Amino acid sequence: MALYRRGPVWWMRFNYQGRQIRRSTDVTDRKLAERIYFKVRGRIAEGTWCDRPVVPHREVKDLLERYLRDYSAPNKGAMTHRRDQSLAAHLLRAFGDIPIDQLRPAQLAAYKASRRAQGLAAKTINDELTLLGHAYKLAVREWEWATDNPVLKITKEKVRNVIER
Repeated sequence: MALYRRGPVWWMRFNYQGRQIRRSTDVTDRKLAERIYFKVRGRIAEGTWCDRPVVPHREVKDLLERYLRDYSAPNKGAMTHRRDQSLAAHLLRAFGDIPIDQLRPAQLAAYKASRRAQGLAAKTINDELTLLGHAYKLAVREWEWATDNPVLKITKEKVRNVIER
């Protein structure tokens, strides 16, 4: 059994769809924690347990708009926020109408290649991918809009900042 204590609260650990899941049982009694654990295991066996609740249909444009409004504007300086808006505009043109759960690493790799073909610097491409990745990170951890971050599966461009003197 994969029950363990963190402070006074019992936690459970199990595998679901090839991923290790750790969840709090939110109880301090071991017997009650065991019942919760076995109930979750039974739901997994039946196929009725979901890792996260189903969220309404959201697109990448909704994700980037919320990121700019709720994170970038209050937490960053004016110039950095303006830079984020500029980077997000390019991402919106490419991925704006795609649902956030359907954006794939292959699409991101094609976007990266097209931006490189347009003559953009590697740092600019990396900045765009970093902004999108951070928006997805917030969507997964805080907003619960997504279950996976596809940007983590993309390699960043190698930046060569050679200064000729």
